[in-house]
Amino acid sequence: MWKAIKDTYASASKGHVQQIRVQQIRVQLKQSSKGDKSIDEYIQHLTTTFNQLALLGKPIDHEEEIVKIHHLLLKFMKIFSIKKRN
Repeated sequence: MWKAIKDTYASASKGHVQQIRVQQIRVQLKQSSKGDKSIDEYIQHLTTTFNQLALLGKPIDHEEEIVKIHHLLLKFMKIFSIKKRN
């Protein structure tokens, strides 16, 4: 009986911790910026983040991943073209 109680509450706690971790990763993803990272480093960071969510059973839609990376590349190209003009 005690084992059943322990297993029930332990799994609930693990699920709660996992849910909190998923929320943290999603917030980090929304707030992430390229900063001083190279494009390669930042795309690797995004890919790692997408993979972490998938491993936790909460994958981001592939199309949403592509949109996120596409927006990043557009921003980079815009900044690069502005710097190149100056």
